[in-house]
Amino acid sequence: MDSTQKRYKREVFQKTLRVQLGRLARRFPATSLISASYIFYALAMLIVPFVSNIWLLLIPSTIFGIGLGIGFPTIQTVLADLAPREYLATFISVNGTFYGLGQTLGPLLMGYAFGFGGISSVFYAATGFAVLIFFVFRYCTCR
Repeated sequence: MDSTQKRYKREVFQKTLRVQLGRLARRFPATSLISASYIFYALAMLIVPFVSNIWLLLIPSTIFGIGLGIGFPTIQTVLADLAPREYLATFISVNGTFYGLGQTLGPLLMGYAFGFGGISSVFYAATGFAVLIFFVFRYCTCR
């Protein structure tokens, strides 16, 4: 399969998923979708230490991808709806800055978890963070 065929299949798959996400967004409130995405993250991270071979790693990877596919566009949409039109670019760039900060600090924090309990503790700590963020987002945000 050449690169053009791969790109075509990926685009068809992504467009199909976008249609389904649009249906979810019309059916459920954004806060519920974002909360569900953190549950998907936690479930995926909890499964990883129990994976016995590389092919079974596809299961938590897919679950994590579903969570990311639900959460990230929904968060961007909520930000776009909340931001005044003249400050939209600022809101989106600050969100990107915090996203990058998380990508920078995440490995550092998980390095500490690795130091305390090995590689499995990294995934347990990530599960704990996802559950914590779920509860913070669910119960400590304005509606």
